[in-house]
Amino acid sequence: MIRLTASGFAPSRLWPPGTEGRPDTAIRADWNLVSAGYFDTLRIPIVRGRGVADTDRASTQRVVVVNEALAAQTWPGRNPIGESLMYYNGTTFEALTVVGVARTAKYRTLGESPQPFVYVPLAQHYHPEMWLMIRGSHRAVAIAQATIRTIDSNLPVLATQSLVDATAFILTAYRFAAWVAAIVGLVGISLAALGIYGITAYNVSQRTREIGVRIALGALRGQVVWLVVGGSLTLVVSGLAIGLALAALATRLLVSLLFGVQPLDVVSFGGGAALLILLATIASVVPARRASSVNPVTALRTE
Repeated sequence: MIRLTASGFAPSRLWPPGTEGRPDTAIRADWNLVSAGYFDTLRIPIVRGRGVADTDRASTQRVVVVNEALAAQTWPGRNPIGESLMYYNGTTFEALTVVGVARTAKYRTLGESPQPFVYVPLAQHYHPEMWLMIRGSHRAVAIAQATIRTIDSNLPVLATQSLVDATAFILTAYRFAAWVAAIVGLVGISLAALGIYGITAYNVSQRTREIGVRIALGALRGQVVWLVVGGSLTLVVSGLAIGLALAALATRLLVSLLFGVQPLDVVSFGGGAALLILLATIASVVPARRASSVNPVTALRTE
């Protein structure tokens, strides 16, 4: 069972040793009280050293786990394991020894830039309000509640909820933006396909005499189809080259709305381009097949 606070407390200030209390050297960082197993439960990798252990007790050396953002800010290019941070406990300054570096996560919003964050052992900084994090089914939660009542029937369990529910509110804006982007994208692709169909059909009508001459001279149906489809795809690929270049520049304005996707994600760009080429091909096939069925005599009489 993992005992921890649901989120970081208000930003606290830490200092490198020898600079305690100086505003210009203060390190502002959110923090959380955690127990052994926290990082495994939330699947936050420890990239250096170790996480919080059961041996980190009130009677042992005060320790802290920092995230990569804080380590890079405070000890650039150095191994932070064994370094110290000074913390004011309300009475005096005490040293916290860095024993691990955790992967930087998202703490307040998905779009935030890497933020300094520290994790301290619950046993060394007790707080009466805590959360129990459990990875498992609803049955595991029920078992945990029964165990708590067995230990102390007077201990109140104020709320139980899944991590999905706990983060639902903060993710609402991102989900709404994703739905809007998906709808706008779908409308855009539909209009693009309709536009390609219209342009191709118009070009075919303008080239009816030419197509009739080609057929009269022995052009095969497949050759006529490829003539029409190939012409459309040439325009589409040219437009895609320009569009992808502009999209690559525009992604810098959308960084705050992206999560788990790089601004220049090859899969996203390639998938979008491939989908548009596929739609362009399908939209060109109908006028192309119609063109290949033109009666040469009728086509030659067309003004």
